Amino acid sequence: MIGIYFKVIRRIMDTAILDCVRKYKMTREEVLVRIANQIDSTSAEHRKPIPNIQYADPFCRLGYVYRHAAAQASLFEWVIGASADIKKLMESRSQGSLHICSMGGGPGTELLGVSKGLLVSEELSLSKIEFNIIDGVQAWAENWQQLANAVNDEFQARGITRFGIDKSFLSFDVLEASSYENYPSYFGQADLVVCNYLFSENKTKVVESREMWNTLRQVTPNDCVYVVIDRNESNPQFVNTVRELFESVFGKSVEVNYFNRALDSSEEANDLGQELLSTLKFPRLKFSLNGRPTAFWFTVKQG
Repeated sequence: MIGIYFKVIRRIMDTAILDCVRKYKMTREEVLVRIANQIDSTSAEHRKPIPNIQYADPFCRLGYVYRHAAAQASLFEWVIGASADIKKLMESRSQGSLHICSMGGGPGTELLGVSKGLLVSEELSLSKIEFNIIDGVQAWAENWQQLANAVNDEFQARGITRFGIDKSFLSFDVLEASSYENYPSYFGQADLVVCNYLFSENKTKVVESREMWNTLRQVTPNDCVYVVIDRNESNPQFVNTVRELFESVFGKSVEVNYFNRALDSSEEANDLGQELLSTLKFPRLKFSLNGRPTAFWFTVKQG
């Protein structure tokens, strides 16, 4: 097995921390404390109906990357391996290009997941990943650039040149139907439309987003696969509401699956280094709480 997640995250953090030291005239220790404070202050927000998370704050974004990037990448990697729809799609793109749109994707953690999935798979092969982030917070573009660069650096250090990565970032309200009026060709190339923890941060907008998903469904290709990964809330109605939304839009029955496991043993949090672990503590490493799964997923093929 190949462990890359925490190595890449350390590259991102080292680069970003140095940028903050220079930009804000702070010491490295002061930057780390600011990031730690943001992690602590936002952890409870994720479970509120309307989370108030200050993603415009660079320290908040770095805290999110540190705490959640490896976990969200792992979830997407596992879904790639478990979904028959995705396997069939990627096999059809063998030696070609795969076009991914990450909805509300922030720093683009799914790029980590699909990259590792391709590295460890003996069946799947691509020449290029076209990866697109769509997010309402323009400032995430900076972290997206850092993540894509760190992935490339890690692969070059390993001598891996199996596929190239093209990247882009669009900034608009993901759940607003009118946002897509000027991008029919852009989404007309999508192979995978990924929602990774999109709905748990927009609980009050799930039902009303139906028009937006209908709009998107009309422009994405017939073999496009929609991927939903999110938090298994203590209130089961949340999962049902998300499932029913996609069933109504696509006119298909949706099977919900759950994660109840920890990150693969190949991924070592110690790769982050003692300095980060001492100040920022351990990132998210598992998807269960008292034996209960804390994440769910499903896929819907458009055709």
